[in-house]
Amino acid sequence: MRNLDPSVYVDPAVFARECERIFWTTWQLIGPASRLAEPGQYVATEIAGAKVMAVRGKDGKLRAFRNVCRHRGARILEEGEGRCNMLRCQYHNWVYDLDGSLRQAPWFGEDPGFDMKDWPLEEISIELWRGLAFIAIKPAGPLSSQLGDTVPELADEPIYPDATWVGNYRVDPFTIPTAEKIAVLEDYSGRLQAADGVDHVTASLTCVKEQTFYADTFGSRITQQRVRTMP
Repeated sequence: MRNLDPSVYVDPAVFARECERIFWTTWQLIGPASRLAEPGQYVATEIAGAKVMAVRGKDGKLRAFRNVCRHRGARILEEGEGRCNMLRCQYHNWVYDLDGSLRQAPWFGEDPGFDMKDWPLEEISIELWRGLAFIAIKPAGPLSSQLGDTVPELADEPIYPDATWVGNYRVDPFTIPTAEKIAVLEDYSGRLQAADGVDHVTASLTCVKEQTFYADTFGSRITQQRVRTMP
């Protein structure tokens, strides 16, 4: 078996092709849909160098766009999340409605040969699944095809609408009686494992009825644990 040529790892042209053919054609998680629940709420991020944003319109529809102005390609929204009434480019003050339509174009808008309807933001694909928002710039297929067997496997799993989010990680609460003496956490693959630091119920907790544990449900690795004792 031959190794790849070393230039493959440092060639900017190869990297650009990988971004466009791999990351831009597949669905990428941008965060919980709850951050896009109300009109004006947005999430702005990057996918392999491409600036993108998702925003809930005034009509209640969720849309995604390239986060670049159609005039000079300047970024419209700073990376992060928030709420806005319009999308304004700080470079030359072009203004877009939340549905992506151009509403203001200084020095161009009164030109008889310039029609603002021809200059909307570039819309891209967005889909929701189990309370999560995914974006694809040039999707090779629907989100369901990329998720594959994950969709039926998790169809009967509960969704916690009141879960706490830490970045793009969801923290779900669930209760384990202390009478079992050993606290275990079950990940989505069905494995049982002990939580770090709370793997045994000590004698000092013999009168505690239950404990609530919090764990990362995006994989088997537990990134956060917290114990709340109840009398």
